[in-house]
Amino acid sequence: MKKIFAVLFIVISVFLSFGFIVQIPEIIIYISKSNSPYGLGYLIGSLLPLVIIIGLFRIGLKWLKSKPKTDNEINDIGLN
Repeated sequence: MKKIFAVLFIVISVFLSFGFIVQIPEIIIYISKSNSPYGLGYLIGSLLPLVIIIGLFRIGLKWLKSKPKTDNEINDIGLN
């Protein structure tokens, strides 16, 4: 179940990143035209989804990693 959510998070983050990439020219144009506090708020509000995208992607990758299996063969050597 965890791996299903991991794949879902990665897919959602990829779609959101496409939307962010499309928005980059608009952000650059707006920031170059306006030096007002509204422009700063627009920049921060536009970069906030990027933080969410990176977070979703990292959680998805973390949940997809397989945990290493521990072998107890070393401890069983002296038992024979």
